[in-house]
Amino acid sequence: MNAMCHKTLMVSGAVITLMLLPGCAIFDSFKKKPQEAPTSVIEEKEVSTTVLPGEVIVTMDGKPAISSGTLEVEKENIFKSNPQVKAALAFMDPKVLDRNLTDGLVSQMVVDRAVAEQGLDQSAEYKAELADAYKAIKRMLNAKYFGQMFKVSVSDDEARKFYEANKDTMPGLLLSQGGVVAAGIQFDSEDAARDFINRVKAQNNDFKKVAQQEGIADSIVDFKMVNNQSIGLDTQLRDKIVAIKTVPTTDLIVVNGAVWAIYASAKEIAKYRPFEQVREAIKQELEKNKRAELFEVEINKLKDKYNVVIDEGYFKSAEQAEAVEAAQTQPSRGVATADASVEYDKAAKRLA
Repeated sequence: MNAMCHKTLMVSGAVITLMLLPGCAIFDSFKKKPQEAPTSVIEEKEVSTTVLPGEVIVTMDGKPAISSGTLEVEKENIFKSNPQVKAALAFMDPKVLDRNLTDGLVSQMVVDRAVAEQGLDQSAEYKAELADAYKAIKRMLNAKYFGQMFKVSVSDDEARKFYEANKDTMPGLLLSQGGVVAAGIQFDSEDAARDFINRVKAQNNDFKKVAQQEGIADSIVDFKMVNNQSIGLDTQLRDKIVAIKTVPTTDLIVVNGAVWAIYASAKEIAKYRPFEQVREAIKQELEKNKRAELFEVEINKLKDKYNVVIDEGYFKSAEQAEAVEAAQTQPSRGVATADASVEYDKAAKRLA
């Protein structure tokens, strides 16, 4: 097979392919903003790309350029670096995917050739951006492989404990908030409310029926499902409704001077995604957190090892600097140096 050479960074072509796929909006959700990077100088390398075995799909200048083997390798690279894409594409016609991928590769191929022929990659601006991109990618990989030096593990018990402690706040774990289905009528006095509640209980907690008999059905406030996240009602009233243990029941609740007859008709417990479904994801998250902690500890050790010194004075505002200087010069009439140090610390804390 003939080979074609082109200049490229030593990064997977799959990333560029994902960006160039035409008419394939499903990839848009997986694109990330490029990282900002400082300028650096790098060497470009000539990379010989041999057309892989298989049926030739695309030729350029009469020479094989893309084969079925090329598509398979590109798809494998995409799925390897973006596992979520594989799941998303499970519902896509394989031939449609191959066509979109081919169009992306062709676009990349002709752009590479045009840029090289026109010498666009020889401009100072191009080389500066290329250096910035290379440095950003290298720093990202440095951080990745440096972090992988730290071997961490999370047990099932640790994951379970984290699940129980955070299931109410972790996105995706809470399927249903649950709560108490309630309605109520506000009365002018506790005696009037108690009298109404007694009649409701005497009629098997038929709250609405008694309200209709009393001609106050229009005063019923339907709170619907009340839980800790409910809004639009007094927070103390909300919390007292949520605290109701047994249903159905009609109770007197007095909050902030307001007298309520509250009817709780049903109670639902919160529903969560089963631990078994999220165990591995939680363990991965906890492992990442442990690795980040070790990373920070190691960074501090390396700062000491390499004698890193940060001039904290650089970050102080002019006002802070003046206050500190004033505190240093203040003890002039027989005030001890130790007192000056105290004043210095006080001034620094006031402006910190």
